[in-house]
Amino acid sequence: MNRRAFTLLELMIAIALGSLIIYVAVAGFRVAATSITVTNRLALENDLLRSGCLDANERLDYWTDFDDPDNPAEQRLRGRDGDGGLPFTPMSLVFPLTRNATDPEKSTGWDPEETWKASDPRMWWQGNVAEKWKSEMMLGRYSIFGNSQPPVIVTGAATNVVLNGSAGVGTYGTVSVPHEWQYRQIWGMYGALGYFGFTDYLPQNTLFACYNEFFVPPPPPPNPPYSALVRETNQDGMPLVLFRPGSSFDNGEGDQQYPKGLWRLTMASSYGVVSPTRANANQSGAHRSRYTTGYWNNSGDLRRFLDDTENRRPFTAMPTHWPRIEVTTQHFIKTGRYVNLGKVQLSDPISGAVTEIVFSSFSTTLRGARLQRRRDGGGWADHDNGTGVTVPPTLDHTPVRAP
Repeated sequence: MNRRAFTLLELMIAIALGSLIIYVAVAGFRVAATSITVTNRLALENDLLRSGCLDANERLDYWTDFDDPDNPAEQRLRGRDGDGGLPFTPMSLVFPLTRNATDPEKSTGWDPEETWKASDPRMWWQGNVAEKWKSEMMLGRYSIFGNSQPPVIVTGAATNVVLNGSAGVGTYGTVSVPHEWQYRQIWGMYGALGYFGFTDYLPQNTLFACYNEFFVPPPPPPNPPYSALVRETNQDGMPLVLFRPGSSFDNGEGDQQYPKGLWRLTMASSYGVVSPTRANANQSGAHRSRYTTGYWNNSGDLRRFLDDTENRRPFTAMPTHWPRIEVTTQHFIKTGRYVNLGKVQLSDPISGAVTEIVFSSFSTTLRGARLQRRRDGGGWADHDNGTGVTVPPTLDHTPVRAP
């Protein structure tokens, strides 16, 4: 009987082809499974990035990264020291309100209900726009028209004119200064909340300069930093820290020596809110910093700007094998524009890849954020326009005192 069977060669070929088919099938399943894993991983990363962006927008809008009304441990920016306050210091501690009903010019302190009407002479800047820090008052003495500390006692000297009893030849008497309110607001806000708050609270068209009663001549060489000499003025009583080129407040670009508005002050510089995570964030001097962020190279100052103002926080607790999310918020001013910058950074612990999204966001102002917070006892402020409703005071409200 004839018996049919595979030859050894046929069997070897069949085994090889079968193995190849099995390998292809297994590889296909492996690729499909890997694709599903990668797809799920990408979907997770996209979800985390999307959640991080939403979280950053919320933090930027409510400023909870910088001051959390519900957590006293996250309120480092509410203190004060001998030099002034911080961005969230209650106004009652740094610039308390005293209203004068008979003469509003003599009211002192910050009034959150003040509307700053352009038709009100109190709001008009009464100074000399061409005033220079080395001024010899060739265009007249403007400190007698507006001053933060009236009345002014004017005395004459041999080569110049100084204020309040300085030695001189002859005396010109006491001047009853007609305007004092706006200059008092400017000088009071200079020391109240830091440079960012100083520029944020005053109107956009403000000239950031004022006249004070005193004249303090420069000290003999070597001069200490002008950032520490806030009482030093020119001969007409204008504090040099506000407009002397190269001071802690004035960038000095172009050596322009006259009073400046917001755009000119921030054309090549920035003022920012120092992150509460910084070691010196509870010191008022840390919030009176000017950072070079202009068009010339100053990498050291830019690094200082980023280190001081970037508020980095982890997004939330996640499993160790998940991608890491870090949310950074930042508030600063540049070229007259208030910037609310968010940054979401994703790091994959498996691949080592890093993805970063940087965006600017609409946000409430610092003043708006302060009005969202209660002054006493913490927590969020209650707002109700109903008749007869008592609203607890916010960080900007102070017990009103009569003169």
